[in-house]
Amino acid sequence: MPRIVARPAGQLHAAERRALMRVMSEAFTLSVPVEQVADSYCSRIAQVLLAYERDDLVGFQFFQECSVDGVHVSHFSLAGKSDAFRGKGLQRAFGGWLIRQAIGRMIHPFRPIAIAGVSNNPKSYRNMLLIGGSVFPDVTKPGQPCIHRELYERVARRLDINGLNLTTGVIRDRCASLGLVIKASAFEQRADALNQGFMKYIDGDPNHGVFALAVSTPFTAVASFAGRQLGLSR
Repeated sequence: MPRIVARPAGQLHAAERRALMRVMSEAFTLSVPVEQVADSYCSRIAQVLLAYERDDLVGFQFFQECSVDGVHVSHFSLAGKSDAFRGKGLQRAFGGWLIRQAIGRMIHPFRPIAIAGVSNNPKSYRNMLLIGGSVFPDVTKPGQPCIHRELYERVARRLDINGLNLTTGVIRDRCASLGLVIKASAFEQRADALNQGFMKYIDGDPNHGVFALAVSTPFTAVASFAGRQLGLSR
């Protein structure tokens, strides 16, 4: 498994930034210069996880943390991997790293915590399930009400999620607005209910995104995360 390093996104060394832009160019088809994408994320998102295989950067995950209504929120942002990386589980490794950090900072085992992010494919949406608890939207059960509606809306405002349909969680033309096109190779080849439900939820168009919020507690998250690591859950 690659070595994961957390770095302040706005303070990357020149070599780190060049490597990041290389991986961005490999991970996505870009309609704007890669420098523009890197500048946008490094200026708006506080931190980035860098995944190294030996000394080569093979993946990245932008993220930031904040508190909304007393709830600690971990925000998963743009992620990608190099064409040269042939391993599996990088998205889950990033998710697991962030969840362990969030859980480790919690003092009260039953105080709410949350993770949030825009997903354009089932693989990244699956990270929302890591901490157990409730997830909105549930792509396998469209129309299910959001039990944390007020928190969902406030987190979306805090993270400045533009173009969001608050009723469905869908952001139409999300990738195009960022200058990105997701490659077909980024998608899991799994015919399970989650993959099928996600693709149906976005009308089969990965240009659209889903802003998801998962709310749980450290106690529930530890149990859920351990179960998934052992392969006991989807």
